[in-house]
Amino acid sequence: MHQLIASPYNGTFLITRPGSESGMRISRTLYEELASTAESSSPLPAWLLEHARTAWSVDLAGAVMRDAVLVRPGTGLGYGRATYEINKGCNFNCEHCYLAERKFEGLPWPDKVRLLHRGTAPRAFGVTPR
Repeated sequence: MHQLIASPYNGTFLITRPGSESGMRISRTLYEELASTAESSSPLPAWLLEHARTAWSVDLAGAVMRDAVLVRPGTGLGYGRATYEINKGCNFNCEHCYLAERKFEGLPWPDKVRLLHRGTAPRAFGVTPR
């Protein structure tokens, strides 16, 4: 299992650790550096070793790229691997539903559209190398 995941996300580039809520935002240049060696037996870059120790208290010295870092490619349409809950309630009014009637609530449609177009990055990305 990979120790870290590097991924494009809504015009930014992030590194996360499975099971952790924290992560780091990196530059396109650093992401491309990782992507260019993703399937190799190259050691992890020094900057990544340092920031992995800072962000997650993990020592990856001696690890090789293909085993330690999963580098996800960008998608053709720019989709990220995350979802947002922007409403509460059910859009259906099924007669057979056993749940109590729920008032459909949440953001008004224009605000939902604004959030979808905004593409807010996930929380807890505190370390920003270079």
